[in-house]
Amino acid sequence: MPKIISAHKLNDSLGEICDQIYTGNCIGLPTETVYGLAADAFNGQAIAHIFEMKGRPKFNPLIIHMLDLEMAEAYGEFDKISHKLAEAFWPGPMTLVVQRRENTSLHR
Repeated sequence: MPKIISAHKLNDSLGEICDQIYTGNCIGLPTETVYGLAADAFNGQAIAHIFEMKGRPKFNPLIIHMLDLEMAEAYGEFDKISHKLAEAFWPGPMTLVVQRRENTSLHR
């Protein structure tokens, strides 16, 4: 049975939420526009579980949220334009789609 944690008690439950992600489970969470599913982007089974739960086609990739531009550049290839856009608009509600770096441990 899924456990629901009140948004008012998130700070008290962050350790438990992180444990769920680190052990390969998925969590549901509110974003600025929709409710989403989150999992460890390095865990192939957790990613597969999101696809399964959503009935999402395998050719339709998931979004990976990054802390900042430095983290994003560690996992994605940024050209001059995407780098300038990220510098100008991040943090903020702007999504950039970049090529995954070849030698990264992010799940494909």
